[in-house]
Amino acid sequence: MILTCLGTLQDLSRYGIELKDQLRLTFYNDDADESGKSDTLIVEGVVQYDEPSKHWVAVIDWDSIKHESDMNKGRHDENN
Repeated sequence: MILTCLGTLQDLSRYGIELKDQLRLTFYNDDADESGKSDTLIVEGVVQYDEPSKHWVAVIDWDSIKHESDMNKGRHDENN
């Protein structure tokens, strides 16, 4: 995942995050469920500088992507 797109850079600046190698971050992306209701995608990644392309990137485990609703279900189940 490339981290030098304008929107990403704006988000990083807004939160005061400076990219550096091995920084662990949680990434969010807009998505929707089957009925069109907002259901954000969430995944953790590790920041690395890709020297050949001269870009900051996040290395993520694509199998670990979750929807926000999936995470909330786990919290709801713990509280019951």
